[in-house]
Amino acid sequence: MRKKYNQIGRSMVEMLGVLAIIGVLSVGGITGYSKAMQKYKLNKHAQSINLLINNIIAITPSFKNSYTGTPITEKLLYQLNLIPTDMQYETEILKDIFDNSLKYMYAYSRNIDGTGQMEHYLYMTLSMSADTVTTKSAAACHSIINVAKSNSANIKSIQLRSSTDNNLHNLAEIFYGHNYCSTGRKCIKNLTNTDIENMCYNCTSKISCTLYIFFPTS
Repeated sequence: MRKKYNQIGRSMVEMLGVLAIIGVLSVGGITGYSKAMQKYKLNKHAQSINLLINNIIAITPSFKNSYTGTPITEKLLYQLNLIPTDMQYETEILKDIFDNSLKYMYAYSRNIDGTGQMEHYLYMTLSMSADTVTTKSAAACHSIINVAKSNSANIKSIQLRSSTDNNLHNLAEIFYGHNYCSTGRKCIKNLTNTDIENMCYNCTSKISCTLYIFFPTS
């Protein structure tokens, strides 16, 4: 008489099915985590850019009253503790969390004919390496334009300069702040998501691209 044994465990087919389900859930979890982290970094980037711009706006009256002819740069912003903690500043190089370089300048700009004017601007040179052109650079581009839009009352203009070579930077787009947006000029406050998308696409499709934010000097 044969003894009957109770079967304990699962068959190979069942185990493979369980492993397949775990694999699918893992991939979905990793994708969801990546998207969440990207959204988090975008929010942090927008916050740090917004803080930097507002710090510059707040300190501008002091610059105007004490300017001695020596260019004021991001080094002074660092010394005054006006650079957000999310940004990196080392050896006079300022970078955002996406590794894009930022420069700040408050100085007298002289023209060829001897005339000149005060220039007061923050600009970002977007990183154009192959692994960042569609993510980090585009994200930074959207972020800085949206922040500038929310501060349009205190901004003179946004300028986009891009090039297909490494030497010349041609003015591609310019939008004016609330107090400078006269008839015939494009206004920052009227920028749509499509406008911003087009600007950033034109920017990140070039070899080099720089976004300028000009502030009032008077």
